[in-house]
Amino acid sequence: MQLKKLEAYGFKSFADKIEVDFDRGITAIVGPNGSGKSNISDAIKWVLGEQNVRNIRGVKAEDIIFAGSESRRSMGVAEVSLYFDNNDGTLPVDFREVVVTRRLFRTGESEFYINKSRCRLKDIVNLFADSGIGHDSMGIISQNKMDEILNARPEEKRLFFEEAAGISKYRSRKKEAMRKLEDTENNLQRVHDILGEIENQLEPLAEGAAKAKRYQELQEEQADLQLTGLYQHYQRLQARRGEFDQQLQEKKDQELAANTAKQLIESRSAQLDGELLNLEKNLEQLAQKRQEIHNSLEEADSRIKVLEERRRQGKANRQRHQQQIRQQQAAMAEAGEGVAGLEQAEKSAQSKKQAVEQEIAVKRQRAKELRQSLTELRQQGQGLNQQKQKIQAVIQSAEGRVQVLERLQSSYEGFGRAVKAVLKTQQPWKAGICGAVAELLDVPGKYVLAIETALGGSLQNIVTKDTDTAKAAIAMLKADKLGRATFLPLSSIVVRQNREQLPAQAKGIIGWAHQVVQVDNAYSKVAEFLLGRTLVVDTLENALALNKNLGQRLRIVTLEGELLSPGGALTGGSQHHKESSFLNRREEIAQLHQELKEKQGQGEALASQLAQLQEQYEKLDEEAEELSQSTSQLEMNKTVLEQQAIRAREQILLRQREIQRCQAAIDSQTEELAVMEQELSDSMAEIAELMEVCQRQQKAYAKADEEHRGVYQQRLSRMAEKKNNDKEIREAGSRLQAIQNQLHQLDLDASKIDYELEQSQDKMLSEYGLIPERAAEKVLDLAPGELKKSLAALDRELKQLGPVNPNAPQEYEELQKRHGFLAGNAEDLEKAKADLLQLIEQMEQVMTKQFGDAFVKINEYFGEIFVKLFGGGQAGIQLTDKEKLLEAGVNIFVTVPGKKMQNLSVLSGGERALTVVALLFSFLKYRPAPFSVLDEIDAPLDEANIGRFGKFIREYAERTQFIMVTHRKGTMEVADTMYGVTIEDAGVSKILSVKLEDYQQEN
Repeated sequence: MQLKKLEAYGFKSFADKIEVDFDRGITAIVGPNGSGKSNISDAIKWVLGEQNVRNIRGVKAEDIIFAGSESRRSMGVAEVSLYFDNNDGTLPVDFREVVVTRRLFRTGESEFYINKSRCRLKDIVNLFADSGIGHDSMGIISQNKMDEILNARPEEKRLFFEEAAGISKYRSRKKEAMRKLEDTENNLQRVHDILGEIENQLEPLAEGAAKAKRYQELQEEQADLQLTGLYQHYQRLQARRGEFDQQLQEKKDQELAANTAKQLIESRSAQLDGELLNLEKNLEQLAQKRQEIHNSLEEADSRIKVLEERRRQGKANRQRHQQQIRQQQAAMAEAGEGVAGLEQAEKSAQSKKQAVEQEIAVKRQRAKELRQSLTELRQQGQGLNQQKQKIQAVIQSAEGRVQVLERLQSSYEGFGRAVKAVLKTQQPWKAGICGAVAELLDVPGKYVLAIETALGGSLQNIVTKDTDTAKAAIAMLKADKLGRATFLPLSSIVVRQNREQLPAQAKGIIGWAHQVVQVDNAYSKVAEFLLGRTLVVDTLENALALNKNLGQRLRIVTLEGELLSPGGALTGGSQHHKESSFLNRREEIAQLHQELKEKQGQGEALASQLAQLQEQYEKLDEEAEELSQSTSQLEMNKTVLEQQAIRAREQILLRQREIQRCQAAIDSQTEELAVMEQELSDSMAEIAELMEVCQRQQKAYAKADEEHRGVYQQRLSRMAEKKNNDKEIREAGSRLQAIQNQLHQLDLDASKIDYELEQSQDKMLSEYGLIPERAAEKVLDLAPGELKKSLAALDRELKQLGPVNPNAPQEYEELQKRHGFLAGNAEDLEKAKADLLQLIEQMEQVMTKQFGDAFVKINEYFGEIFVKLFGGGQAGIQLTDKEKLLEAGVNIFVTVPGKKMQNLSVLSGGERALTVVALLFSFLKYRPAPFSVLDEIDAPLDEANIGRFGKFIREYAERTQFIMVTHRKGTMEVADTMYGVTIEDAGVSKILSVKLEDYQQEN
């Protein structure tokens, strides 16, 4: 026989169905700790009949069913099947392949199958009896089993030797025979006790039988008289029943008439209900239509008011523009009047200047140089003024941007509706609101994106002083249906201590997120609560390397906003516009204030430079003035004339520019005025159109209202009619109910008579076996008085007889029969007892001889194998009582080389393991088992002993199939086939296989 295959589904860590094929020779099952490799030996032991769940490493039965994991649900059933090759007929069944299956449901139900046929656990145990592969035999050994064998009492050790000697089945049969013998003796004792009781009862029963016979004769006479009386009563009841039938028919006719009248009234009621329902629908439709017209009127009226307001504002704007045009025209006329006089003054000054120009040629050169210097200073001043204007423009732009951003901040732009409502509320509990998380954190610019990513939606969490404030805010949100918000009460939030140790040499670590932000001490707990377990790293590459190094258990955020979650999830991509972020807006406001400060400083510096230039300019001008005074009067006059000409030209240019500006303003105002006029005209047209619409809608509303009132009146009329109809229905129902009550009372009276008739019929049938027709033939022709006298005489005679056992004759006859039957049973039981005693004696003889022979051989083999495994020493086994061969316990004695004989309990782990291995191989040598399962029994052995152990396994593998669960390389080397057990998903074992012979051929 050979174990061919194991199939398991839902057993312990095997959530998915697995198949393990076992070839002849040695099969090794390897895998890391906790992978589930020992579950294979547990599965084999369980199918072979193991009932103690602790022997397969469980606490309760359902522990062997897959309990689920983080990604897999628990299962409701565990099933394991073993396939055996039975060509040699080792198993006592007529199949070449035997499949044994055991199944357990989470509800506690168990099923057992042999070749897919339902059976009992006892059948499976008996199937493998004396085959050497029982669940408690030496064929299946684990580390715990080794200790159990060595530490067992002598009587317990004997069981393993009986299994090896092949007398376990005889032991079971003897136990069964002893149980049957005990049952036989108990049954025989009970039969003798019963026979004695029966013999004591026979004589009294004979007397009682004679008395019962006379009693029966008198009872027959009494029965005839009672039947006569019963039949006379039956005739009287029939007469009364005929009278009730006539009354019932009359009342049923009255009920039919009243019911017909009620149905006619109810039919009219149903008709009225339908009409009322239609009227209700019409009223609803008319009300909806009237409401739609009303809504349309309100919309038109609202639009007219808007247009009227727009028209009024348009008129005011038109008047303002007209006034501005008149002012510009007046200013243009005034500027035009002064241009002619200025042009004449300019010509006069130029003429005088030309006259004296030749006379001042000598001085002109110096004056030219001074003017050039003054021009350069003026140009420098203009350049500085331009720079100052640019700075002022930047300052104005920045101030405008600051105002926009501050308005966004104050309105909590980007926050949820619920959060805004809480932050802007004026409720009394507002004092307990500390603010949103985004308001309380001060984040440096380079960390803004990282902190925003780390916080996410928590930026809008609202910090409160206590839970009462949070409860009040939530109540407001619920009452006003404003949505949901998250609150962080300072009095209740708890910060868990971060015990994470960061690598000292890790690259790119900036720090924990709550350490890079600035926050008031009162709110530091909030920052640590939200950011205390998030790490800030500079780049994604450094973050990935750090996360891998730390087992992907940290939450990491980079400066560019990538987020690494525990477990390996990675979030990243482009970011939304900065204005949508509260923190970014606040950072931008701070940057703008800094920029304003810098630009204002630059403006002050430019003002200082302008003051210095003005001072230089004044000095040069003073020098020019001194030069003019030192020259001739002509040069002075020339200078005066030049200044006059320049001023005249400047005034002319200013006046011309003023005229152009006024003209442009007039043109612009004229265009705007034209647009306003068109808008006013359009508004007037739309108002007129809306007024017409309002008039039409008012007429439609009046018509709909009139229709609604008409239908409402119809409804009132039908409701009044319905009320009267309901009254008629109630009156008709009352009349019908009264008739039905009378009819019901008649039915009850008739039912009573029917019941009495039925009782009389039943009594005739049950007591006399007659129906009324047959009873009429047997009644006596007696008057009621004579019948009563005859019954009284019979009663007196029956009383004189006293107590009578009516069953005495039958009991006497049955008791005689039972006495004869039990006497025969007693003889059979005596014979069965003798047969069982003979069978037990024969089995004890066979068991004594077979166990004695096996004990001698196993003792011899044990000593030889022990010496080979240990390289010396002695070992043997001995019975505790040689006179009682079938009851004596077994002691094991070993002497390890170089030591004295020791108790087994003080041997080392390796010595204990080798001792059990030697005992196992002695069993296998005496009686080779089809297969043996060894679960990590080589774990305590050193390398030298592993080698000897492997050689023995290899030698015995020619006759016995070995399945070994092992960690040891030396044991793996002797295997023909190797299976690896691993866990791919959490808590789920997988099987990998390789044939070492095929692998060696490939290499």
